[in-house]
Amino acid sequence: MGIISSEEVINEANLGKETDPLILAPHIEAAEIELRKILGSEKYSQIESYQSTLNETERRTFNEVRKGAVYLAMAYAVHPLNINTQGGGIVKVKGWDKSKSELLNSSEADEMSRYFRETAMLFLKPYVPPSFETGDDIDTDDFFMGAL
Repeated sequence: MGIISSEEVINEANLGKETDPLILAPHIEAAEIELRKILGSEKYSQIESYQSTLNETERRTFNEVRKGAVYLAMAYAVHPLNINTQGGGIVKVKGWDKSKSELLNSSEADEMSRYFRETAMLFLKPYVPPSFETGDDIDTDDFFMGAL
């Protein structure tokens, strides 16, 4: 089933209703694979089971991990969405007129991807096993390499 849906990614990232969910599917899958590696299969399954719980603490845990997974999916999606062949993609709007937009340059896409990954890790940090942590803060580069 998974923790996140394309609709959640579209809404959270403000991608617009015209975004094809099929474009996001591989990035959601990549995020959930990484999340399962970070949390461990047992903990991932446990948190996934909280999706329909009535327990407030379990529900909050699920929502925080889901939010982290959404941001992680966006970290994967930024570069593929930033190409002309997939529609509007992630664009910069210049001025008040939405018709004046352009794709992000490579460094802007890198920066946005890094922002999404760092934000994801803020939500996920409380649920990450100590073996993935590097000191007081989670280093997203170590996090990424550890998950792979």
